[in-house]
Amino acid sequence: MFRKDMQTPNMTYKLMNLVNVFDLGQGFGHFVTAPVLVFPRLHEKLDFFVRGIGCMMNTFWVADLPVMAVLAVCRIMIFCKMIHPENFHRAIKVILFLILTWFSFVLAYGCAAQNMKLTPPWWGYDFDVQYSEIFDMLEIVLSFPSLVTSYIAYLTIIYLIYVKKKGVGSSQSRKDEMAILLQYTFVTIYITVLIVVWHPSLFIFFSFIDMTNMRNQAILNSLWILHCYVNPVMMLIHSEGLHATFEASKIKYCSNSVSTCRRFYLYCQSFIVLLTILGVHFLFRLKPEHNSKVLNATCGPIRGNIYRHTENKIVDGYLGIPFAKPPIGELRFKKPVPAEKWAEPRDCYAYGPGCPQSGDHSDMIPEGFYEFAEDNCLTLNVFAPRWKSEEFPEGLPVIVYFYGGGFEIGFSSFLDDYSLSGGLLLKDVIVVTVNYRVGPLGFLTTGDSVARGNYGLWDQTLGLQWVRQHIGSFGGDAHNVSIFGTSAGGASVDLLALSPHSNKLFRRFITMSGTAFCDFACRPQLLQAQIFTEFAQHHGYNGNDSQSLLAWYQSQPDSKFRQWNGFQRPASGFLSFVPNLDGDFLPKPFDDLRKEAPKFDVMAMIGEYEGLLWGCFESSNITENFEKAIETAYGPDITANYTEVRKLLFDFYTKRIDKNDEKVMEKRVVEFIGDSWFNVGTLDTIKSCARYGNNAYLASFDYYNMDARDPMGEKAPFRASSHGSELKYTLGEGEMFKLSPDDEEFKVMNMMGDFVTNFAKYGNPNGKSESGAQVWEKYNLDKPNRYFKIDYPKSEMRDNYQNGRMDVYEQINRQSNKYQEIVYGKREL
Repeated sequence: MFRKDMQTPNMTYKLMNLVNVFDLGQGFGHFVTAPVLVFPRLHEKLDFFVRGIGCMMNTFWVADLPVMAVLAVCRIMIFCKMIHPENFHRAIKVILFLILTWFSFVLAYGCAAQNMKLTPPWWGYDFDVQYSEIFDMLEIVLSFPSLVTSYIAYLTIIYLIYVKKKGVGSSQSRKDEMAILLQYTFVTIYITVLIVVWHPSLFIFFSFIDMTNMRNQAILNSLWILHCYVNPVMMLIHSEGLHATFEASKIKYCSNSVSTCRRFYLYCQSFIVLLTILGVHFLFRLKPEHNSKVLNATCGPIRGNIYRHTENKIVDGYLGIPFAKPPIGELRFKKPVPAEKWAEPRDCYAYGPGCPQSGDHSDMIPEGFYEFAEDNCLTLNVFAPRWKSEEFPEGLPVIVYFYGGGFEIGFSSFLDDYSLSGGLLLKDVIVVTVNYRVGPLGFLTTGDSVARGNYGLWDQTLGLQWVRQHIGSFGGDAHNVSIFGTSAGGASVDLLALSPHSNKLFRRFITMSGTAFCDFACRPQLLQAQIFTEFAQHHGYNGNDSQSLLAWYQSQPDSKFRQWNGFQRPASGFLSFVPNLDGDFLPKPFDDLRKEAPKFDVMAMIGEYEGLLWGCFESSNITENFEKAIETAYGPDITANYTEVRKLLFDFYTKRIDKNDEKVMEKRVVEFIGDSWFNVGTLDTIKSCARYGNNAYLASFDYYNMDARDPMGEKAPFRASSHGSELKYTLGEGEMFKLSPDDEEFKVMNMMGDFVTNFAKYGNPNGKSESGAQVWEKYNLDKPNRYFKIDYPKSEMRDNYQNGRMDVYEQINRQSNKYQEIVYGKREL
């Protein structure tokens, strides 16, 4: 097969060279897009270019394996004299024509349709583009048969050469042929490992490592780039023996091509290793600097981080400051006890561990993904601008943030500290984030004085007391504090505003996607105690009194509270371990507490489609999904006539629509979930605040960037602003959501930052004056459905809050045992 007087080697080398070209094309694509992988923020700016290169790389990949398989089969056909060597070139020409035609079609369609996208740290098909599913399946269909064919062909030729002794030419020729075959076999094995091992291992890797964190992306991107460039795919180019054979042959175009490829590939390897090292160094510079200087705070001497931003603005961050003693031993299931002042400098460079997660949503936080611990979880984090403010010389306004998570999961470290330090802080405020206990550790109640529950709310209160006592050491104004929360955090700040134990520690509060009046936010004490009792019974508890129930919970490790399989919650709603009307933290019904509370400035906000986050339905039957959603929200614990209520709601949401239209029905289900869980409760809170003389502002965050990467949006029935969508535009990216803003999103972030900081400074989201094209009006009970629509490029006042759907819930709430007891203290209507 190395005879130079026939066209057979010429055509064989053509196939070999085509494989080299395809492999080099993939390598060149990785080379060109390497800066985007190493510096992911370039992605948004170069998306069109990156997609085009991705389509080229994918085309090389799709074409590469079939060519390798054809090459292997052709060798067998020649070796076994199944085709005459003189006619071989004709067959190869036909094959080459078909391959190049196929290659051109895939490349042309990919570049025209832009069907590949880079979602760091991986490439993939954009399934929003037509036929991407077909190409994805085609890649699998081509890959594995090609690999199997190549394996069989290579092994067959080795068998024929060395076992059957039927080789042609000299012994040296057979050795050269054997070397080439072994090299290609090794390449095939390598590609098999790439498909079968590397990609699945990534998914295993992702389940343990947070791949939304940019620093972790930097590590994996670097490994991927090195993997692509320090590999045996170009082994033939590096083969000195084969290179000499080509040089000695008359096929100069092969020699020159291989020689050029070889030199270019070596240059690429050197450059890419350097680029990777520089890229990792650049990304890791996002880590804050440790400040060796000690701040003599009133809580004790501490050291923190330095965060550097544009215009030479420096933010000091102090992470993991303990504000309470560890809630373990006798302090487990008790109100928190303040931490004692320390004498020696404490390094506050990193977030403290989160409180242990639990409940039926705890599987959203994989084990080993984050650090959780009971013994030192009650910590807070302070981010303070270093520069002096001319407007607030006596101290900056303070914003205290409480995370969401359904009172079952959540932790302050889910927010990226560098991103957080470069958002609201640059508008002359101090931001504090606080850990609090969740699940049974935070809300266990026995229904009496043995364990009243609401420990998580007491944690939040102690955090606010710490701020009142110590924030002056960080340059903050202890008497100008606003509290802010999302989802369960939003419900928490409303509950803090109701409770006489906490509502004198701040002046303003902001709720996003959740308030105290939302159905999930609070239950009657005995009903919540029943849930805790039955959960214990599900795990083997057989006592019948409060002391033994508390003792059972005391004896359990926190991991027990994650074991949820098989437990049926004896109450309506989608959460289990929530606050209760305990007679202590919440000593009276909500209406009485609101009436007696200090007057606040209040801002409440929901997403346009709050229920969209829960729009991934279990059944393909949309009517069944709708009925199940209604049953989850309204059971006998909510109202005695729950059957009539369920029918009323189903008829209300499905009137005047085609129930066979799946898309329309899906939207109605999403609207119902959002309305019943969040929207009506938010409106009730604003009405309650306005009724008792508070300055209230109501808004809907409707902005959604259709061009942004949104993993949750890809799973939902449709894409729109949903539960918590506004958070990343307010506090920056976090560990559970990624944000690489384009110019438009930067403007939205600036707009949201202005609303929040203006409100924290002046009690008015518009700032000092209410002039301009986009004025957010104060809520008026005379216009109950008037709200502020937040969008880009235009935000404006509207008169149709959730299209007027809230009226039906007023009728239901008048008949609701739960609502009437919690809000007005009435039992059993």
